[in-house]
Amino acid sequence: MIKVENNFLNNQKLFEINQMVTSNNFPWYLSNKINKFTHPLIKDNQGKKESSIFMSKILTPILENINAKTIISSDVILQMPSSNKIKVEEKPSNLNLNDPSMTGILCLTSYNGSIEILNSEEQSMTQNRFFSFPSNTGYFSYSNTDNCYGLTIRLVYII
Repeated sequence: MIKVENNFLNNQKLFEINQMVTSNNFPWYLSNKINKFTHPLIKDNQGKKESSIFMSKILTPILENINAKTIISSDVILQMPSSNKIKVEEKPSNLNLNDPSMTGILCLTSYNGSIEILNSEEQSMTQNRFFSFPSNTGYFSYSNTDNCYGLTIRLVYII
């Protein structure tokens, strides 16, 4: 089941997260995806979970709204603009049909990129919009061409 929720976070919390991830002290890492930088909040490093020092401040307001029991992974994603719209296939985290995990994507900024979750319509990337869907569902992201950047948070979790 695919769920789209507008006005997901309280405006003050959204503002605080945006201030943090756009500050000069927030580290970004080059992604293997076209025109993207990432900051891993939680990642699996050879069976051991590692977390960013920013993890708690960024994820706590989100977790309060989704009631997640476990966070498997999470990244902040900085999408740089491109001159042409680029479609990127985002692989499901696990192709196991019995996988109970969910993927959530929170738009921190509005930009003219979009997301297409399999078996649903293409959706615009609108500030404070949250998408949630089973992690074994594939999806595509489309790059932005209008703004200087787009910011999202992606997390994989179990309810």
